[in-house]
Amino acid sequence: MAQNLFTDFPERVEQLTKYCELSQLAAPLEEAFGEKDFFKSPQEAMEFYTGVLEEVGKLAATVIRPRAQEVDRIGAHLKDGEVILPEDLQDNISRLKDLGVFSGLSSRAQGGFNLPQAVQAIALEILAHACPNTALTVACYSMAPFLETWGTEEQKQRILPKLMSLEWKSSMALTEPN
Repeated sequence: MAQNLFTDFPERVEQLTKYCELSQLAAPLEEAFGEKDFFKSPQEAMEFYTGVLEEVGKLAATVIRPRAQEVDRIGAHLKDGEVILPEDLQDNISRLKDLGVFSGLSSRAQGGFNLPQAVQAIALEILAHACPNTALTVACYSMAPFLETWGTEEQKQRILPKLMSLEWKSSMALTEPN
């Protein structure tokens, strides 16, 4: 059984190192966030991105995946008008928050990591491999970058810290025809 859902899957490592071309994009991405000198070299940026995914991969393999069946079995339920998540899912989310997963795409100025979308996409793939419920919860709760891009300065100051700390949780409201 895999001990790391990133490093034990060479195709995921290759996605990051070969196909995303992040070593070439790191400097322009950092400059766009106003931090062009944050990384000393493209290699340093890649070490950081790889390190993030290694930590997510380790947590996914050793903690999140063993709980997935129980999270599915229990499921979420409504109690007194409040959605109650299974305890294991709540703990998964708490551990991922501690790793900074919910603030990864946000700028460092807002308390995030300036991660490229490609890194977040690979992280979500890793989480979906381990526990689809956890991955979907992360995707729904990860709205801070949307607010950072499109929100007013007042909204950013008032709402972003609460979203990134998970004091406030976001969701998606979707409708489908028929």
